[in-house]
Amino acid sequence: MNQGFVSNDGWMLAVIPNRGQALIVDLKTRTRKFTLDAPNLNSAAFSPDGKCIATGTWQGRNIRIWKAATGEFVHKIDTHGSAWPEFSPDGRWMLISTEENYRLVEPGTWREVHAIDKEPSGSMPGTAVFSPDTKILAVLYSHAETRLIDPDSGSELARLTSPDSRNRKLRCFRTVQRFLKLSE
Repeated sequence: MNQGFVSNDGWMLAVIPNRGQALIVDLKTRTRKFTLDAPNLNSAAFSPDGKCIATGTWQGRNIRIWKAATGEFVHKIDTHGSAWPEFSPDGRWMLISTEENYRLVEPGTWREVHAIDKEPSGSMPGTAVFSPDTKILAVLYSHAETRLIDPDSGSELARLTSPDSRNRKLRCFRTVQRFLKLSE
């Protein structure tokens, strides 16, 4: 498996050598700080302030929140099936991508504020990206459609479809990613 996730400041690394475990490494000192263990763990996201780590699963259950300084377990958010966490650039939101939907959660309270539907895609969580200013969230709704969402209200701003039947999903989403980067 061997996946890696880096903190925003570039000094912490979560390495997932196999499903169920994340090794947290301090890149300044080049030492392993601690290990996070959770059933089917396969993804990680650092909060922008570096205070917590959220871990997700592949064909498992639950997003788990941990203190980044110590590895102490903080909170569990119930999910069923595969789920991946991601924080907004300003830290106001944690997005949970699941097989059924996207959920915007408020860090700290860990309360779900908005749920955004998507077409079922088997056991794959959805793909999403925040704009650099966190004013727009682009979510892959289906193989051919990306939706732009206002994270604060949860309302849909636009629907973008791809007329090309080949790699529609990737082409449409990559166009949105380029657009959001240009809008910085």
